[in-house]
Amino acid sequence: MATGKQQGPRSLSPVRRKILLRALADGVRASEACRMANVRPKSFYDWIKKGRAGDPVYAELAAEIEAVFTPRSRPRR
Repeated sequence: MATGKQQGPRSLSPVRRKILLRALADGVRASEACRMANVRPKSFYDWIKKGRAGDPVYAELAAEIEAVFTPRSRPRR
């Protein structure tokens, strides 16, 4: 069922993409970078996962994210 809403990184406008990548490059946590770019964190991680799996729709964005983003491990409670 088509909803007319774009899916995947195509829904990420060039401006939002730039905000997201710049924030990650500046060392901002992924959740905060997603908030700044108005992207759901689940979508962010799904895009990386799909890109790593070889999906050509997501590969370019995943590579750009991985070039600037180093996930931080969470401290155990």
